[in-house]
Amino acid sequence: MGSVASTSSLASALPEVLIEIYEKFTSGNMVEGLNLQRNLINFLRLLPKSIKNDNFLGGAEEKYILSLRKICKPIMTDYYRPLNKEEMYRVDLALKKSSYINYLNK
Repeated sequence: MGSVASTSSLASALPEVLIEIYEKFTSGNMVEGLNLQRNLINFLRLLPKSIKNDNFLGGAEEKYILSLRKICKPIMTDYYRPLNKEEMYRVDLALKKSSYINYLNK
């Protein structure tokens, strides 16, 4: 892992992903942990870049994922904008390609 501690706002939307990576690495299963981490990196690369240009932070994507989990609505404060339909489609595609969509259907 390379650090004593870290934080990730993505952990609020997809905690299972980060927990699984952590558990693989800390149990010594480096190959599986690395594969899971690479899948996460690929997922993040698939997310729309346009929202980061406007909002800087990834809150809109995370709120959208949380809304798919029926935890909240994908509404942002006035300072940030929510995802548009194309960006929602790209997040949906990233969730499917990474198989993270399976976490939402539990």
